[in-house]
Amino acid sequence: STSRMNENHATGLMNELLEDNDKSGSIFTDLRLDARDTECRRSQRYFQFSFSGLKVRLDSFAETDEHYLASCMDLTLSDMFLVEAISGDSPVKLLGEWVNEEQPRDTNDGLMMMKMVSMHSDEMFSSDGELMGNECRATLEFLPIRFFMHQVALRFVRSFFRYENENAVKEGGESYPAPPEVFFPVFKVKPFDIKVDYKPKHVDTSALKDGSLVELLNVLPLEDMILRLSEVELRNITGWGSIISELACNWLQDVSSTQMHKFLTRTTPLHPFATVGDGMKQFLMIPLEEYKHKGSVKKGLRKGTKKLASVLAYETLSVGAKLTGFAAKSLGRRNRRNLTKVDNLSSQRQRSLPLPRSMGEVSDHAIESLTRGLKEANAKMIIIPYREYQQSGAGGAMKSVVRGLPVAVCAPLSGAAEAVSYGLYGVRNQLRPDLREEEEASKRLHDLNF
Repeated sequence: STSRMNENHATGLMNELLEDNDKSGSIFTDLRLDARDTECRRSQRYFQFSFSGLKVRLDSFAETDEHYLASCMDLTLSDMFLVEAISGDSPVKLLGEWVNEEQPRDTNDGLMMMKMVSMHSDEMFSSDGELMGNECRATLEFLPIRFFMHQVALRFVRSFFRYENENAVKEGGESYPAPPEVFFPVFKVKPFDIKVDYKPKHVDTSALKDGSLVELLNVLPLEDMILRLSEVELRNITGWGSIISELACNWLQDVSSTQMHKFLTRTTPLHPFATVGDGMKQFLMIPLEEYKHKGSVKKGLRKGTKKLASVLAYETLSVGAKLTGFAAKSLGRRNRRNLTKVDNLSSQRQRSLPLPRSMGEVSDHAIESLTRGLKEANAKMIIIPYREYQQSGAGGAMKSVVRGLPVAVCAPLSGAAEAVSYGLYGVRNQLRPDLREEEEASKRLHDLNF
């Protein structure tokens, strides 16, 4: 019987391993890790890196006197993203593909593609007596990438690696020879675009007074800032660490010299004006390009006017939705502070709602928001005073009415503002379905919180 139980147990484990291969794609839908709380760490604070569609072709060559060729590698990574749950309670996609209509993706392209040719070195040892590695010539390509950076997550990463480096320096003991570093006579990265959102939380005023220009980034959040990372060709670099460092330095220098103005124009207060300015630019440039190619401006003028009108409408709806959403959250917070322990606990919790795709998804939620606000006001002004009247008389009822006045005012206003904000988001997303699809494909995870 024992052997039969063991056999059944082994069969069950094998079935679990081989069940429904479609579940392999769940890493792109479920962003939370199945981790257990321990005394040394908080399992709900994590970084998660997920990828799919990894293809590697490696052709190796025998070592002969006729050539120095060692191998040829072709690597393609179809999709990947990085998720963090450091900056808040819900996970946020930190890095992923930027899906947009202006830069369509070919079916054979990967989010990251690298071709590398390795050759045997002429010498086995370097001039200082260390073992020489292979010489590699590599070309790296990226599709457009989307970043959602939060200051809390950025500081966590910086502190984590600083702590690791300090521990590595403090640790002593026996040292082992390191494996030979790869030498890159040529390492090329082709140009690509990144779209960045940055959300600061705290400004270090002392560092700002000392002249730290980096601290200026923490003054205002950045929205939809598009940066063009230029082509970089590095020569005679040893080691992957040096490659990453040199790439970062080259891109930082190029962005600071050619695209620094975007860090001002893409701040939240100036973002709508910058977007409308881009629409005005296209309104003028589209007819001009049409005139250069076809000698007529009628069709180009129609396209430019349509583009400008779409941008104006979209930004107007976005600003209106954000303002009413901010009002709804402010009134909701004040309302929750005024609620007592006896009140309905569900109304005290902050609710997360997915952005509506169109006006068809707005009506039910708008009615529910208005109804909820009126119910809360009714409870504070009628139900609770009536109970107080039954228990303590007219004096208790009057005190209950006075205490409930803030909720009676804030709750209906908060519900109305939430309904208006949700409706404006629905109109906006119906007007520009391409931008809505971009947000959904990027898994922006900035659902509405009221």
